[in-house]
Amino acid sequence: MAPTPSCYLTVDLTGHPLEEITPTLDNATADMQDGQELAVVTSDSNASLDVATWCRQRHHELTHSSVKAGVYRAQIRVRAS
Repeated sequence: MAPTPSCYLTVDLTGHPLEEITPTLDNATADMQDGQELAVVTSDSNASLDVATWCRQRHHELTHSSVKAGVYRAQIRVRAS
C-alpha cells in the first residue's frame, strides 16, 4: 500500500479581493495529490462561503474553518480527480 501524501501548502490571500480566491485555489491544487493539505488565509469577510462552495464543487474536503479578528482560515484536504 502506498503512503498517504501529507504535503502542506499555505495560500495567503490577505488583502486580495474575493474574485482572486477561486482561481488562486485552482492553481494551488492543480499539482497536489489526493490527501494533501492546503491552508487558506484571507481577510475577505465573504471567503467562508466562497471557499466552502469551491470545495464542494471540486469534491475537496473542508476540514476546518475559522474567523478570528477579521482573518478567515480554512484547511482543505485535496481530492485528486
